Amino acid sequence: MSNGTSIDATVILNDEIKMLDQLAAMVETFAKGYKAKSPADDDFEFNNLECWAKELKGYRDINKQYAGMSKSDLRSALQEEINVLKNCRDSITSKSVVAEYWKTNLSENIYYTEQTLARVQP
Repeated sequence: MSNGTSIDATVILNDEIKMLDQLAAMVETFAKGYKAKSPADDDFEFNNLECWAKELKGYRDINKQYAGMSKSDLRSALQEEINVLKNCRDSITSKSVVAEYWKTNLSENIYYTEQTLARVQP
């Protein structure tokens, strides 16, 4: 519940960093326990699992950079991220299920990045 005050963007970023660290560690632990179904299997499934961990760490690393920025630089970086996300979303012209998923996903990311930008306190 809101008490009328907004949490500073840096607090939000630091909380996300903690969450992303935990998620990446969970994926890595799951991947380490991966066993091929047969000796003939390739390692695609394992590499796919590792890709999830890499993606989560990428989000975390960007958040770490953001959390260490001056307020002015953070505002600029978040605005750039919003612009990139909008360009990605707007480039999707298909109406397929997967296209609609990504448009929604990107729109939600845009919304939350805009909300984070609004919380960059002076």
